[in-house]
Amino acid sequence: MNDVFQRVPSLRDALNEIIIHLRMATEGCLVIAMTSEREDEHRLRREVQAAVVEQLHDQSTFDEHVFDSVYPSLAAYLETLPPPGDGKRAIIFIKGLEAIPDDKREQAIRLLNLEREALKGSHRSILLWVRSSTIPALIHQAGDFWAWRSAVLEFRLPLGVELRTTLPARLPVQELARLYRFKDAYEQQLESASPSAPSTADLKLELAEVYRQLGLPERQVMALRREGLALKAQTGDE
Repeated sequence: MNDVFQRVPSLRDALNEIIIHLRMATEGCLVIAMTSEREDEHRLRREVQAAVVEQLHDQSTFDEHVFDSVYPSLAAYLETLPPPGDGKRAIIFIKGLEAIPDDKREQAIRLLNLEREALKGSHRSILLWVRSSTIPALIHQAGDFWAWRSAVLEFRLPLGVELRTTLPARLPVQELARLYRFKDAYEQQLESASPSAPSTADLKLELAEVYRQLGLPERQVMALRREGLALKAQTGDE
């Protein structure tokens, strides 16, 4: 998780609230997250999503969507997705409302209102990213949709605070969730694996690669890789 959430209490609190709402919403919910037009806040959005995936990957599926400028119906897009797995939360991150032409944006907001019941019936948790300037339009033009919200949270990066992009934030959310599941599985297997078995060496090397892709500290990656290679040498499995 990006250390900006430790350095900026307001960001940490907003992130924690998002995670609480998404974790509790077994039948889906709507969380609206506000940012500004600053480029670093676009990167902050990716960091928030990466943190959500890290915290909820074990019992959730994830998807991302950008509003379509041809037919900006979120409900129509959700119909193209496979149904959520049994016992799994389905979380979708939505962005791009301000990037489509004005007339299409107005249409998208009207459709959010008209299709609220379909969105609720999808049993998916929606994290909708918008600029703060879009909030009045949602309130006045999509009142029923707005009333469905569980929370409206602001992610504002204070001036002078540096945001360093992490490796997890660069990955698509589906790929990131897959890596975290591999990490969990490999770590669990290592707990019960024989210390001297050749398969343990492979597990250590595979886990080291997952750690590398997740951006864990290089010393941790290299230590695990050295252990795996040393074990391979001991067992003659090189």
